[in-house]
Amino acid sequence: MSAKPHDWEYDQKHGIDHYFATECKRGREWIFKVNEGTDINLAIAKFATENNIDFARIHTSFMGGLQPAHVARWTPPLPGSDHPWRGDIEVIINEPGMIMSMQGFIHKVVKEGKEVPLVSIHFVYGGHTAVPIYGGHLSIGSLSKGTTEFFITEILGIKQVYEVGYVEGHTEPWYEEV
Repeated sequence: MSAKPHDWEYDQKHGIDHYFATECKRGREWIFKVNEGTDINLAIAKFATENNIDFARIHTSFMGGLQPAHVARWTPPLPGSDHPWRGDIEVIINEPGMIMSMQGFIHKVVKEGKEVPLVSIHFVYGGHTAVPIYGGHLSIGSLSKGTTEFFITEILGIKQVYEVGYVEGHTEPWYEEV
């Protein structure tokens, strides 16, 4: 870890002339299915560990429902908060509903000194009369209602670079080619 911030850690005050991109390549691809009662996040994390996946995209959800749905929503920090932007709150929706869109990625975070997979999924959910359209981060505790299917595509050729002052379990990393 560098003692000086990387270029990508500085505030973006230069508009469209100041961006970062790292080329990567597509690796293995899977169609992934979980059945009724399976925690989607935990199943993906287990799969990533068993298949030695460092980075992957989760995409093209074409079948699935949830009951319950655990949804983390970003909110501005409360007055007096010592953190400038982390303000997730979790909402639990117990009525069954349909996954209308789901995409995200798998990458690593450090927990107890060891890199472990972190599943980060954005999704849109709803469709039942008692469940309005709702979206956010799919959190641990979201169980498949019926069958849920989507694709996982491994991303190769990059490694994660942690920001200066990295705190275990939280990450806003960037990537460099390997």
